[in-house]
Amino acid sequence: MSSTSTTTSLTFKPWATGNGEESGIGATLARINAERGHFRNITEASLQEEIAAEGALELSSSDDEDDEDDEGDSTVTKRQPAKDREALYAAKHEMRVYVGEAIRNTKNSLHFVAMLLSKFQPRVAGSSLIDIKDKVPFGSVSADIWDPERAMPKDAAREKQDDLVATNMRMRELQESADGLLAAATRLKENVRQETLFWDEVLSVSERGWRISKIPGTHLLGVHYGFQGSDAAFARSQVAAITSDSEGTVMLERGIGTQPKAVRAVLKRHGQVVGSSSLPRVPDESETTLEARIRHARDSVFDEELFHEMLRESRSLISMGVTTKEAAVHFTTELLQDLEVELQLVSLDEDNSLGLEASHDLDTLAHAIILTARSLLGQEHRNKLNRKKDIPPPLSKEGDDTRQQTAILRPLTLVLNHYAQSTGRSTYKT
Repeated sequence: MSSTSTTTSLTFKPWATGNGEESGIGATLARINAERGHFRNITEASLQEEIAAEGALELSSSDDEDDEDDEGDSTVTKRQPAKDREALYAAKHEMRVYVGEAIRNTKNSLHFVAMLLSKFQPRVAGSSLIDIKDKVPFGSVSADIWDPERAMPKDAAREKQDDLVATNMRMRELQESADGLLAAATRLKENVRQETLFWDEVLSVSERGWRISKIPGTHLLGVHYGFQGSDAAFARSQVAAITSDSEGTVMLERGIGTQPKAVRAVLKRHGQVVGSSSLPRVPDESETTLEARIRHARDSVFDEELFHEMLRESRSLISMGVTTKEAAVHFTTELLQDLEVELQLVSLDEDNSLGLEASHDLDTLAHAIILTARSLLGQEHRNKLNRKKDIPPPLSKEGDDTRQQTAILRPLTLVLNHYAQSTGRSTYKT
């Protein structure tokens, strides 16, 4: 009964003030009338003058103290302007926001405690839940003291089973961690093996004189296999990237759509093939070394430039019987019994067989023609390098911008005619 009477008298009231005197509106008006007089004598202008006068008195007293400390130095004080009306309104609004937030938090706390109390003492909590009495039913929030030992009595078998499950889960996690570490070690070992193979190949190529550098704009290494003095149109295609596959095999990437090519000389007489030069074999990526693949790529670019220069030269040798048809250069040597020479640029990835009816009587001559053409292009590269070393001529307004053509087909025709005349003279003497 005593506890019930105690909880029944519990109410939520504001804190009591310090003094017991009543501070009503009547006492406040009487105090203001005694201090200021009647309200009709108090205006906004008089209040502002009084505030300004009080500020001036404070400033003058501080200035007097400064004058005494500074031994006679005088300073001119300025009245500080009163706060702006907008600043006062902003401060008032901010204060109202903070007060409203505090009131809301206080009400929420009061409602929570009242709802918790309504589970046990509905009559006591009813006075505090007037605002939300119709929205939230009484007793919807409750609290309880839970004793785990009393709610769940000890069970040795269950605890043993829980320990066994925890041990098995721990062993499983440790096993998975060990498997992950072993997999990472295996992967690291494989990466080390691939990196070792890659850098061994790169080092061996660099030691043999090939220039290795980083390809601009990428994270790849490239090898330069071009010739100094070659045409500017083929300068970009003389660099290949060095990469490796998943097995660690080092590969040479020349670019998308780049195929190995070679120039072939085919000799015909009356439309019948009587001789042809041999074509290089396409290297296998898994069998040949990196240096061998670099050499094949260099030979392919060299033959492409050779065929390009012969096409350019053929345009100015039409009077000598040099023509271009079906992506090949043709010229005829009448002194060698109407022997027709056809220079082709063929792809090594395709079938380049000449047929079963082709003869191989003049294969040596066809091979000599190809070697001569390649030697002439190499000599032109050396001539360009020598011209770069010479002192350039003085600048002039009428400069010759035409590029000098490479002489390859003209010397070939002259050599073949000379060979035919020499062969005919030797036959006549015998």
